[in-house]
Amino acid sequence: MKNVQVKICCCVMLFQIAGIVKSQTEADSSAPFSYTFEYVGDVFTNLHGGLKTGSTFLGMANLTLAFDTEKAGFWKGGMFFINAANTHGGRPSDILVGDFQGVSNIEAGDLSYLHEVWFKQTFNKLSFIIGLQDLNAEFAACDLGGMFINSSFGIHSTIADNVPSPIFPLTRLGAIFEWKPNENIEFMTGVFDGLLSDYQNNEYNMNWDLKTGEGMLYVGEIVFSGKFINSKHGNYKLGFYNHNHKVAADDEGSYTVENNLGLYVLLDQLVYKNKNNDGGIGIFAQLGLSNPDLNNHYAYLGFGMQYCGFSSNRCDDEIGLALAQTWLKKSTNGNETVIELSYKAILGDHFFIQPDFQYIINPAGTDEKLINSFIGNLRFGINF
Repeated sequence: MKNVQVKICCCVMLFQIAGIVKSQTEADSSAPFSYTFEYVGDVFTNLHGGLKTGSTFLGMANLTLAFDTEKAGFWKGGMFFINAANTHGGRPSDILVGDFQGVSNIEAGDLSYLHEVWFKQTFNKLSFIIGLQDLNAEFAACDLGGMFINSSFGIHSTIADNVPSPIFPLTRLGAIFEWKPNENIEFMTGVFDGLLSDYQNNEYNMNWDLKTGEGMLYVGEIVFSGKFINSKHGNYKLGFYNHNHKVAADDEGSYTVENNLGLYVLLDQLVYKNKNNDGGIGIFAQLGLSNPDLNNHYAYLGFGMQYCGFSSNRCDDEIGLALAQTWLKKSTNGNETVIELSYKAILGDHFFIQPDFQYIINPAGTDEKLINSFIGNLRFGINF
């Protein structure tokens, strides 16, 4: 896998030398091509409980390339986008902790693949995206939850566990339509291929066949944005998802269509604004519900707070505390709870480090009875 990372870095440097593309961090924003490169690494140590104590390293590299049709002199509002990814290293949830929700949002094993390939067209207040997409890039995402490392604070587990979701690490073809009639409300709907391939049968994620009978995944979301509480900005989201697919009805080969429906509510709300900088205190919450007759994991609740700009010398640093709870009908350990404390220090324009601690109550990812796990992690990131 090291060879893959070296090749990616070499391609980026060649693009820079040739002047073909511009990094999104560069001052020149007139170039039709732009790219970003990001590497994130985790040094995980399970200090107590779980499957076993010990340490492991895992990492993820992402290279994105975008082409703006208006800057190229073609037409207004068009964007082509490619995201190639490589994940590598240990698997702390599988080997050390045994939890259900996923202690690291970059854990995927050794993969090299296309994560996204799509085209977006915007017409004033209406836009659509079509191609290979990550559902979580547009749907079911809390902005403030994004700083945390546990997977549930990114895409909550009732979606990730209960339906074949086109999310990290492997995505599928889909189409998304967005309508924003004004600055305070947005309507989004999407449809995705309903059957995900595993990596063994779809190496590099380049097999995009659509087959009859695989079903479809439908997602809808309404976003309300504005200064609703004490003139502080907030985002409130109400969404649903439905996966329909054929299931065997009898031994004679007849089938019936099963619909697996779920609902979710998300919020991001600023509650305190710093006077001397752009920081402040924000809270977030996530609620996910699914059909208990079809799903073992039928409910999820996550919430937390984040403080940014608490020091004049570290105005971009973030500190946060969050909790996530899953409800499971059948589990050796019962319902699983995650408590995470994290601090993200921004060191210049291209580097950050993030000490992180998680306490997993009733790790529920295996059939073993496990004691509570205490985890320490040091995340670092490089981007340009």
